[in-house]
Formats: sequence, structure tokens, C-alpha cells
Amino acid sequence: MKKLLVLSLGVLLALTLVGCNGSGGGTASDVELQDSYTVTYMTQELDSMDYVATNKANNHQHNVNFVEGLLENNQYGDYVEAAAESYEPNEDSTVWTFHIREGVKWVTSTGEEYADMTAQDFVTGLRHAVDANSETLTLVDSLIVGLADYEDSDRSDAEWEKVGVKAVDDYTLEYTLTAPTTYFYTYTTYPILYPINETFLESKGCPLGEEKSDTCEFGTSSPDSILYSGPFILNSNVPKSEITYVKNEAYWDKDNVFVNTVNYIYDSGEDTYSQINGFENGQYDAAALDASWADYDEYVEKYQGYITMTETNSYSFGIQWNFNRANFHLSEKTDPAAQQASQDAIHNKNVRLAVMAGLNTQAYMAVNMTDESALANLRNMNGVPNLVSTSDGRTYGDLVEEAYKELTGEEVDLSDGHMAFYNPEKAMEYVEAAKADGVEFPVHLDLLCISDKGEGYMDRANSMKQSIEESTQGNIIIDVILQPYDTVNDVAFNMTNPATRADYDFNTQAGWGPDYVDPSTFTDVFSIERNGAYLPNIGLNVAGETAETIAKVNEVAAEIGLDEYDRLNDEAWSILDDLDARYEAFAKVDAYLLANALYIPVSMQTRGERMTKVVPFSSSYSVAGTGEYKLKYMKVQSEMVTTEQWEAAQEAWMNHSAE
Repeated sequence: MKKLLVLSLGVLLALTLVGCNGSGGGTASDVELQDSYTVTYMTQELDSMDYVATNKANNHQHNVNFVEGLLENNQYGDYVEAAAESYEPNEDSTVWTFHIREGVKWVTSTGEEYADMTAQDFVTGLRHAVDANSETLTLVDSLIVGLADYEDSDRSDAEWEKVGVKAVDDYTLEYTLTAPTTYFYTYTTYPILYPINETFLESKGCPLGEEKSDTCEFGTSSPDSILYSGPFILNSNVPKSEITYVKNEAYWDKDNVFVNTVNYIYDSGEDTYSQINGFENGQYDAAALDASWADYDEYVEKYQGYITMTETNSYSFGIQWNFNRANFHLSEKTDPAAQQASQDAIHNKNVRLAVMAGLNTQAYMAVNMTDESALANLRNMNGVPNLVSTSDGRTYGDLVEEAYKELTGEEVDLSDGHMAFYNPEKAMEYVEAAKADGVEFPVHLDLLCISDKGEGYMDRANSMKQSIEESTQGNIIIDVILQPYDTVNDVAFNMTNPATRADYDFNTQAGWGPDYVDPSTFTDVFSIERNGAYLPNIGLNVAGETAETIAKVNEVAAEIGLDEYDRLNDEAWSILDDLDARYEAFAKVDAYLLANALYIPVSMQTRGERMTKVVPFSSSYSVAGTGEYKLKYMKVQSEMVTTEQWEAAQEAWMNHSAE
């Protein structure tokens, strides 16, 4: 998602958090429900509750349950009123008015009523986002009138008055946009537009109009650092131990909150049986099956009739190249000539295409799941094929396929669930083309890999190493660099790091999902012009960098063709009055990314086989934004969901969604 970065995902984590929550309506009326929900987590630590400032999924997953946004997603993925009871745009969709629901309460971490929510709270939230140098500001700073100018100003009250967000009265909120944006309502589920009570904010040492200081105590990881207006209140947050919620009894729509407690129990992932053991002894409400278990078949037989597959999702994971590597502390390449050789290779289009054609993505995913599940996980573009559709019914994936053929002369099927690019014969053709370009082989590339979260990470890295080396007949060698999770997180995905900190030749640990319903939510992540979220990962960050670094970034961007990517992206952004033309233009951006292997798609967020007690399709569902994390509608039954029950609920959900 634009500014929603998903950190490294293990199978244990992904199947628990994504798979168990389900996605949308349809419940069995005769099942007995329980009032608690307990699952495991591995890397989803809640380390920031400054929800308008953080861009991490591990924080959003929790924060969206604590604070109420203007709109939310229901069980069918519809955008429905939440803190706003109604809303409307003006004729050209440049001014949006939201009518705030009266009686929405702010409460403390102990459940004590603090104040009523008002329109001004949303104004305060956005202004604090600037003060906090929010990692998600680029989502809206070019969209809301005057916001980008305010960021560069002295941030006085007078300057803030020029920004296009106003509390017309206590319960009327107005946004003025820089351009017609028919899909602006889909932004409102994202925490950058969430409310903050100014009195409470200032009580935490965070006055508006001043850069957030180290003494500001708003939005730390402590339960009492924020006020609550959502369905749950954070009860406990102990790193690498537990994260627990309790139901917010003052919540305006508490009748649609069906569990009283939510418990996330830390699991390091080192014992691949710990989750299933906890499930079997009644501790957890869901568990994944791991095809790498020696006794996997026995578990399949044991749970026959209760195994279901987690649903497809909107995240995209793949290979991110470090195009401007300046840090080799973790590498065995100590010779400057060898270091430069790997950079030269990465800058060569044919080397990148050789890796793309040489990677057996199904084998990579099948390390700890069945071949069938591995195929079901595969994604072949940086985006979601069905994110949007044209007026004549063509999906966005169809448009990217058409643009790819126009660009390369080759037909490709970019739908999920198959390998679109794996072709060892073509991999060698690209190797020979790279040799003609002057690339010297063998090429050694460092792949950064997590070493302390179970063997799944290492097994997948070794699978990738094997397939690429075999497909390229040893011309491209993958050196797997094992490091603890905290190190990988720091050198690869810390968004406050300078781009030069990225210490690898490529990584596979980060993914992205859409924040709003428009293709730009994916294309922007690689845009230098728009300070894309992936730039630190690929060594091309320009925010806050020196003139010398920015000049080098622009030089590298021109060499690899990312400047043309930016040109195409800006061209697509400029189309505002014709959505079909806009989508077709963005499809050219995504096709260009694939045709030049500037990014190599691999999978969606991990799916797999599991058993669960969550009533099928009872939870919030969303294609974009953070709505899928909200546990408001979720129901948990006392017995395991049967395969038959799940299939019936899926059919009912699909029929309802098609209406």
C-alpha cells in the first residue's frame, strides 16, 4: 500500500493474521460463538501508535482497531460510513464534505470518557502528521490543497489556514483537493486521515505547529499514549510476548463487535509445530499446515473436512534490486572491483531479465507448502490484476498485458496462480545478450536473508539460489547473506535510513498493497519524482539527501531507465477526467517496470492451508486501505470451521458481491 510497507513475512505470521480474519459476510446462524480471539504473531510488533505518522503494516494492523476513521469497509468490501454518517463531493470531485456522526466518544485506555469526536479532530490529525514528519504524507500532500506548501513553510497558524482541510462547524469536515479525485473517499480508511483530539495531544507534550520532539509522548507503544474511538482498546503490549485488546464499551457501533478480547501471542517461529500444538490444546483459534513437516500427510488426514485455503489478497511481493549500493559491510565482496561488478550487472537490463526468467517462483513458494498452494500464491505484477476495471469491463491486469505486448511484442498472462516469466531457455538468451553488452560472468549477487525466524526463510532463499544458478548455468551466482531479523529490518526496511544504508544486492522481504482504489497506489512506490516508498530499499532515496547524493541517484535512474518510468507515471497522473484513459496510461507504467525487470514479481502475501474457528467471511474485507485489519465484524465460533461450511459461505459471499 502506498506508505503501508509490509515487512518480512513468514508462513506462520501470514497464515495467522491474513488467513484467519476471513473477508466479508455470510455466517452460519446455528453455530455457537465465543467471545475471545487468540492467535500467534511473529514479526507484527506494535511499536508505534502514532497512527497518522507510521507507515508500517505491523502498526496499522492494530491501530485501525483503536481509532475510528471517516469510512470503513464492511464484510463485502463496500465503503460504508463510520465516524462520518454521510458524505458528498461537489460536481467535479475537488471538494469533499463529510458529516461527522454525533456521539462518537473518545475514551482513555481505562475506558473513561474523555470527549466527543468533532470535525476539528480530523484537522488536528492531519496537522500533527506534518509535525511528526509522517512516513505517509506523500499519500496526500500533493492531493490536498496547500499541504505540500505548508510542509515547507514556517508551519504557523496562518500558513495552516491555507491548507484545504476545514472544520466548517463541529460536525462538518471539508477537504479541498488540487484536482478532481472521484476515488478520494477510498483514502479515508487510511490512518493518515484519522482524527486526534488536540487537548489530549498537547497534554502529551506535542503542541501543534511544532516538529514532534523526543519528549512528545503521543503515540508511543504504551496503551495510555492515545485516546480510543474504535471498537477496541489496547490492554497490554509486551514486545515479543503478547498484544491484547478489550472491547470498547463506549464504541458507537458496539453491537457489531462480537468478541470481548483479542489476544496476539508471540511465536518466534523457530518451532514450526508450536502453533498447531497450541491450536490442538485450545490455546489458539487458528493454525496453519506446513507442507515441510515430515508428518504433514498425517495432519492432512487428521483434519480432513476442516482444512480451508486462505483467501487471495492485495499485497505484492517480489525482488527489489539495490541499484545504488554503497554499503558492503554484510558482504563477502571486499574487493572494490567485485563490488562494482555486481552493481554494473544489476544496472544491465539483460542480467535482470535473466534472473526474472531463471527464477522458479513455484518452487520458491513450495518450500513449506504444497505445489497447489504455491501456485495459488503467485502474483505476476506489481499490483492487483482486478484493482480497477474500465467501462467496457477490462481489468487492470488485462490493460497491463496489452501494454506489455505493445512494448515487447510478447504476449504474457499476468493473472495470479501461475508462472508468467519462468523460462530457463530464455534466461540463457538474456545471459548471452548481457555478455554482448560487456558484462563479465559469473556475476555474484548478495541476497539478504533472515536467519532467526525458522528455517523457512533460509529454505526459500536457497531455493531461489538453486533455480537461478541452474537456469543461468552458473553464470549468475546468488550468495545468501544470513542475518538476524532485527538486522535485516534495520538495513533493509527502516524508512528513516538513508538509501545508502541498504546492504544487499537484492531482497525479497518487503511487499506492498493498495491504499486507495487507483493504480497509482502501486506505481508511485518506485517513483523518484513522488518520493516513492521503495526508494530506500532500492538505494535511490532522495528525501533529505545531499545534492551530491541526489545527483548520483538521478544519474543511476537515467542509466537503468527509471527516469522514463517517472515520465510515464507523471503522464498517467495528469489524466484526471477520463478514468479509462488514466488506467490505460498507468498500465503502460507497470508494463515498463516488468519489461525492464526493474522489479521481479513473485507472490501475494502468503496464503496456505489452515484450520480456523473464525466464522467464514464474517470479517471486514477490503481491496485497498487498511480495512481488512479491522476486527469489528469478526465472529469466532467454538468449533472448527468445516470445509463444507466455508465453501457455502464463500458462495454466498460471492453471490452477494456480484449483486
